[in-house]
Amino acid sequence: MRIRTEYFRLIICLALAACALSPAVPARASELNLPTDAVEAIQLIYVGKLEDAFRLARKIEAARPEHPLGYLVEADILWWRIYCKWSSREYNTIDAWSHTRPTDEDDVKDLALADKVIASGAPDNLKKIAQQEKAVAAKGKGQ
Repeated sequence: MRIRTEYFRLIICLALAACALSPAVPARASELNLPTDAVEAIQLIYVGKLEDAFRLARKIEAARPEHPLGYLVEADILWWRIYCKWSSREYNTIDAWSHTRPTDEDDVKDLALADKVIASGAPDNLKKIAQQEKAVAAKGKGQ
């Protein structure tokens, strides 16, 4: 049996009205409990104290070597080092990709670390991050 178009439209409109008028249930995310060292390290990153944040990341890694949080904070620090080194500020904007720059000593160290991670028995997600870092470094050198 075929439903007439008017009835079908009426059913759809009633269903949409019922959905729109039903009370919304608030979504709740679980609370994120980060160690105080991790919170402090992230705050240090955003105020530009990367060396202090790096020390805290290493402290987190030493305390819990099996947990990825310390490595994630360290990766964030490395990203900010690279980003700040490559970016140029002109006309109240930040442009990080319009120019190439020569490789420096820190790049060589970072890429050697990336090669070490790729060659090691590290988890696949860390290897993927290291490969992406190498790709970004190659792009920054204009290759």
